[in-house]
Amino acid sequence: MLTWRTESEFNNRGFELQRSKDGKNFIVVSWVNGQGTTVIPHDYKYVDRRIEQNNTYYYRLKQIDYDGEFEYSELVVLTYDDNKSIEIKDIYPNPLRDRLANLEVTVQKSSNAQIVILDAVGKSLFKLNVSLKSGKNLLKLDLSDAPNGTYFVQVDLGSGVTQSKQLMVAR
Repeated sequence: MLTWRTESEFNNRGFELQRSKDGKNFIVVSWVNGQGTTVIPHDYKYVDRRIEQNNTYYYRLKQIDYDGEFEYSELVVLTYDDNKSIEIKDIYPNPLRDRLANLEVTVQKSSNAQIVILDAVGKSLFKLNVSLKSGKNLLKLDLSDAPNGTYFVQVDLGSGVTQSKQLMVAR
């Protein structure tokens, strides 16, 4: 699952989601309509179901305006390895009104992981190294220092295997 967020948009027709196996030769895998012009943040996502196990993929967005102007995003590198699959099942309570959030994570096999809390613009609030056992894991995250806002809780197994979920803090 590929996710991205805009804080605002101006003249945005939409996004070409592009994929490559070598980081140089890209193909268009999907088109996602933009919001035109808005100052309201918008979250986008796309699930790429046409990938093969044990391969590395390079993704980028080509954001195209109504007048034909365009920009490319930075490259994102993902490795699909079924033995290192991860899924964030839930994060609750959401919105968080107290200091502790429960993070429910399932992994295919026992792994070391890094939990990263990112703010809405992608700045890292804090990082935590954890050991995850095969199957379901329940972690408690102390977010007492996080001000009100939108955050992304990211679980990174390394080798490009990352999963993230949005969390609102509203005290």
